[in-house]
Amino acid sequence: MTFIDISEYNGVVDFNGVKSDGHEAVFCRHSDGSYDDKKCDSYIRSASDIGLLVGIYHFARTESKNFKSDIERSYNYCVSHDLDLKYALDLEVPESNAIIGSETTTLPNGKKLVKYTLKPGAKKKLETVINNIEYADSVMKDDYIVYTGRSFVDMFSLVGEFYNRFLKILNSKPIWWAHYTLAKKPTISQGMKRWDAWQYRGNAFPQFNIPAGKCSGISTAVDLNTFNDDTSISKFLHR
Repeated sequence: MTFIDISEYNGVVDFNGVKSDGHEAVFCRHSDGSYDDKKCDSYIRSASDIGLLVGIYHFARTESKNFKSDIERSYNYCVSHDLDLKYALDLEVPESNAIIGSETTTLPNGKKLVKYTLKPGAKKKLETVINNIEYADSVMKDDYIVYTGRSFVDMFSLVGEFYNRFLKILNSKPIWWAHYTLAKKPTISQGMKRWDAWQYRGNAFPQFNIPAGKCSGISTAVDLNTFNDDTSISKFLHR
């Protein structure tokens, strides 16, 4: 089973075209932090009308002072609309380059040794982020999906306590994993048990020969996703 995820940036969507490509579900962006996606409601109605399974995702601004209210508002939208798919918490920011620095040492043999370090103030930022993620988990318990990828997860590894706290959540929730690659399956972070859905295409990365995701009925690049197995599909269903 495959599915797409979309936001207002994808513009006009012909969901009949989406369905004709074999996709059976769609996640619509509900919000980015405190900003509500202008097309979420219309996307949900149109996709539901032709029989696609629908759900929403929230692009979390994990350092924001409004994080908690944003989570509550977007999650309540999902619950009140009785959607087919569980709420998806999108964890991508802060980006790792805002947290991680590096020190390069040239060895006597000429080889370079790179040591990754936290930037000044980064530990405090990560503490805010993990506290907020744990708050979201306390609100939604087992009624949500985590969308994320290695660039976000791995930056916690520089603070062992935070990494262990994050892994505890990741290994207890359905995981929607972002990894654009030409390989047949994604690579997950150390300590993770599995992935349930894989976002394998989106914007193009020509430097790695990775094409943009394409779908009938959508003129822009689009995120394409597939499930790991039937068990994974059942984990995503809200009912």
